[in-house]
Amino acid sequence: MIVVAGHLPVLGFWIGVCGAMIQKPLEEDLMNTMMSNKLGWHSNPPSAWQETRIPLAIESTHQTYQACTSKYRNTTIELWSHPVDRKAAQHLFLDLSFAVEKEGGCEVGVHGQASEPSLSIHLTETQPKLLRIKRKAPDQTVSITLTRRFPGEYLCKNIDWPKIRDWLNSVTQLPLGLVTKPHFYLGFTYTGPCFFLASARIYYRQCRPEVAGLAYYPLAPGGSEEVIGSCVENSATAGKLGRLCREDGQWEAPQKMCMCLEGFEHREETCAACKIGFFKPEPGNAPCKKCPSNSHSESEGSLHCPCLEGFYRPDSNDSYVNCIKPPSAPENAAFTINGTWAILAWDPPRCWDQWQGGTFQIDCSCHERGNTTTWHPCANLTYRPGWSGLSGAPVSVGSLKPGIEYRFSIEAVNRVSHHKYPTDKSSADLTVLLPENEHTTVQLVGHPDRPQERFSGVLEPVVAGCLLALGIMGVVILWRMKKNKPYSAELQVEHAVTYRRRTVEETLQLLPIASCLKQSLKDLVLDRSQLTLGRKLGTGEFGSVYEGVLTQPGSQEVMVAVKTMKDGMCTTEEMGSFLSEAALMKSFDHQNVLQLLGVSFRDACEQRFPMPMLVLPFMRHGDLRSFLLVTQHQEMPMTVPLRILVGFLVDIAAGMEYLSSRGLIHRDLAARNCMLQEDLRVCVADFGLSRKVYSKDYYRQGVVSRMPVKWMAIESITEYIYTTKTDVWSFGVTMWEVLSCGKTPYPGVANHEMYLHLQGGHRMEKPPMCPDELYDAMCRCWQECPEHRPPFSALHGALQNLETSLPLGVVGGCDDNSLYINGSLLQLGACGSTEASDDGGRQVNVYFPAPT
Repeated sequence: MIVVAGHLPVLGFWIGVCGAMIQKPLEEDLMNTMMSNKLGWHSNPPSAWQETRIPLAIESTHQTYQACTSKYRNTTIELWSHPVDRKAAQHLFLDLSFAVEKEGGCEVGVHGQASEPSLSIHLTETQPKLLRIKRKAPDQTVSITLTRRFPGEYLCKNIDWPKIRDWLNSVTQLPLGLVTKPHFYLGFTYTGPCFFLASARIYYRQCRPEVAGLAYYPLAPGGSEEVIGSCVENSATAGKLGRLCREDGQWEAPQKMCMCLEGFEHREETCAACKIGFFKPEPGNAPCKKCPSNSHSESEGSLHCPCLEGFYRPDSNDSYVNCIKPPSAPENAAFTINGTWAILAWDPPRCWDQWQGGTFQIDCSCHERGNTTTWHPCANLTYRPGWSGLSGAPVSVGSLKPGIEYRFSIEAVNRVSHHKYPTDKSSADLTVLLPENEHTTVQLVGHPDRPQERFSGVLEPVVAGCLLALGIMGVVILWRMKKNKPYSAELQVEHAVTYRRRTVEETLQLLPIASCLKQSLKDLVLDRSQLTLGRKLGTGEFGSVYEGVLTQPGSQEVMVAVKTMKDGMCTTEEMGSFLSEAALMKSFDHQNVLQLLGVSFRDACEQRFPMPMLVLPFMRHGDLRSFLLVTQHQEMPMTVPLRILVGFLVDIAAGMEYLSSRGLIHRDLAARNCMLQEDLRVCVADFGLSRKVYSKDYYRQGVVSRMPVKWMAIESITEYIYTTKTDVWSFGVTMWEVLSCGKTPYPGVANHEMYLHLQGGHRMEKPPMCPDELYDAMCRCWQECPEHRPPFSALHGALQNLETSLPLGVVGGCDDNSLYINGSLLQLGACGSTEASDDGGRQVNVYFPAPT
């Protein structure tokens, strides 16, 4: 093998070009002359090579070998290293630098023309002496072509090492071949003029540890035998995971890969557990799937999603199938008699389109008139088109006999009907008795949960006259009721279903909540018939709020707000949390705390149990933040006096003082959760996140959930701890909201940046035209140490004093053109003022022309 030595590395150049595509391998040195203080190699002849310390490869001195003796100028001389430990090496590489003199130097007494210089490099696993004795060639020999030579005058008088350094030859990544024995030797043979061996480095390459195909492969020497990998956590494979590490320290492509176990998905070379609400029933690297309808996984890494309470899978072995529930009873069942035939008609149950593959079947029992004790199966009756597997009404039943009382049970069934509870009513019963005369008769059996929405075609001619009369009566009644409704003109009613009346005990018994919570709610339940829902006021993540009218017996109708939960999204825990809010509000009695009027329930298609609704006072002006935004962004913006804004804060502080005195932590205090009454009095509301702590001084959240980060104290963000002092922090943020007329806190700071932002001492700057006393109160609420934050009683008193001292003419700081910048307490001292700028790259707050 012949290698041309030059100024640039030979193989290293190409590695550099491809470096962006191939990860640089690990290299381990076995020998490096630059790192040794003494080499002590063997020269043959003994005086042909001299070890010396000169500044050749680098500016500082280091160990080198030189062959500059004139008597050996035309003689082949050898230089051999000590035995070198090969460690784990399989294939060796060499980096070499050296300098060669041109002929015609300044050495005195040198005569005759020297032959062309030559250099060979040898690698052997046999001692060099034995090679000479046995006249055996080395295991590997590489010849180096010498193209760069420095002028001989550089060696005259004072040797010019920097100039010689410019003429160094370099060979890098020179492959020396395979080694198998524990030790090896590096040798040089040279013929020619003065020669300097500047540096020599022998090393081997290793493949880096890596994960590929979900298998971990450890550090391996290049050129070694097959490396066996191991599957990453939560994955497995069938067979052996073998892979080769090439001589150059690069892995071959894996031939096999691991598969994530059930409940885990392939995510960035790991197998991560399926998130809550997702599942994966079989091994493989496909992503987790979202739980089918009406099912939910309660923990990470779920293999399947259990159905919600009251729902079942038609095929219990197929985790991908939606959960459905047994249908309720058919509605508006009725019959007509025509001779000895009874024509049965009915409407499907509510949400019939959701009961996949549902059909109807009819069961009949009978007894002789007057004998009410014994019922027998009906015999010899004719059903057209049939009695089971029916897609709908009507069904004609013939061969009826006078004097026999027939009871027909019309049942809606689907693939999970066998799961229904014995107490669940799934059939509509009709009792048929043939009349003595031959006239056609009609009997209706209305479903208590639904209005008479429609009748089958066979009934329409018969009941049309009755419906017309009832319609006229209804118009008269509604007209009379409207005269006595002060709010009827304002309430936009969305007509929906009517509701079955249950007793309070029956309703509470159906709820999947603790007995103590049921007992607490007992005196709060309102009959559903007392409540009329109107237009939707807003929608949140878990439900909606409607405008409504509450009719109390013996009292005037009252406008209310009704807070509902979304159908199909209510787990047992969510139901308990929703109703716990009602139980929490039950005992509130303060003018600045929203009071609960009651709890009502509605039937829902997606739930086996009735869905709760909180009935609250209707706040015509809505929440405080929306009110402040509307005053700024309506067609004729209105300036809110500063005294009014401070009055809002006085009300909030009073409400929070009351709540904290009762051992309650709100956890979500913000302008959006403060409601504005008709007289502009503020009530603290929305206690969905609240917790009562009684004798304890803090509440520690056990499960990390979505929380209002920009309103949270530092200790709440980091340790999930909530105290009255964390509510004080939130009150400071709420003060900033009010004084900036509804703007979002910390503009330009993303939620995930909040902790570092606060930990760095940053707080919001003073809103425009905000009095120093108010901003000082905000800053005291934002003290990092909770004990340094003021109690609500002190805040309430200070704000009251400030309110009374303000004249009504002073305007607030609601200047929409103001730029809010987050300042640093470390720079400002105690909430001072400074100039800063947003970097423009983070998500900023967008303010809409109307509240959202």
